Amino acid sequence: MDIRTLHVRALELATEVVDQVTADQLWRPTPCADWRLGELLAHMIGQNHGFAAAARGLGDDLHQWRDRPFPGTPARSWAVSVADVVEAFATAAAPLRLPEVRPGLDIPVETAVSFHHLDTLVHAWDVAVTLGLPFEPPQEQARAVLAVAARVPAGPDDRRPGGSFGGVLAPGAGASEFHRALALLGRDPAWQPVGQPV
Repeated sequence: MDIRTLHVRALELATEVVDQVTADQLWRPTPCADWRLGELLAHMIGQNHGFAAAARGLGDDLHQWRDRPFPGTPARSWAVSVADVVEAFATAAAPLRLPEVRPGLDIPVETAVSFHHLDTLVHAWDVAVTLGLPFEPPQEQARAVLAVAARVPAGPDDRRPGGSFGGVLAPGAGASEFHRALALLGRDPAWQPVGQPV
């Protein structure tokens, strides 16, 4: 399966999780320490539109990457953003500008898709565990995420507080490929919601 096909399937997996979010859950803390669930989802929706804009040659416009708060539950706004990024990537050919990843540099389309593929599945896991749900993507998806996660810079200047990823963690013995990827990106695969009803 090529990365664009994997990417579409990753968005479908994420949608299965996002569709389960209810309005009374939006205040819950998430594995992304700075964000409650509603804020994380607004970020995810904004990233979908941002990558779509980049695929259309508008990636340098930081306004395209803004978080997108939504009314009520996120399902409709998420679905619109998914349709936007799938359509944009389907025809993208020229290199993309991703100012939040590598400012001022042209990123090949397939590489940009692999970045968004990782982002989609990691954030889908964030949402799932916030809701107390299991989330383990198929092996082919996990392997693709791990390959990209292993190349994400992990020096002290790259993993600052408030950044996209935390410091590298030890995944634990017998960790799955996806959990190894989470640990490389500073996520604790054993994270659980604390002090909230599930």
